[in-house]
Amino acid sequence: MGFSEPVKNVIPEMEAIIDDPSQEGQEPKTHTEVVSQVMPKSKFLQNVDLESTAPKRSGKGVVVARVQELEAELEVEM
Repeated sequence: MGFSEPVKNVIPEMEAIIDDPSQEGQEPKTHTEVVSQVMPKSKFLQNVDLESTAPKRSGKGVVVARVQELEAELEVEM
């Protein structure tokens, strides 16, 4: 599964946040926190296919499962 262009464009910024040495002594940010910091909420949800212009049809369990799937993909890539 490939990433959308907006996601591809912010990957370097997200990697820089994860690798930021100024965070020493603090809990590292999760991948989800980094992504949500870089992308506006509405775009983040659209780009991970959790929100669309179509009527909502997914429940919380589906959303949680999708977030976990995306986190796993990010960990594999890093």
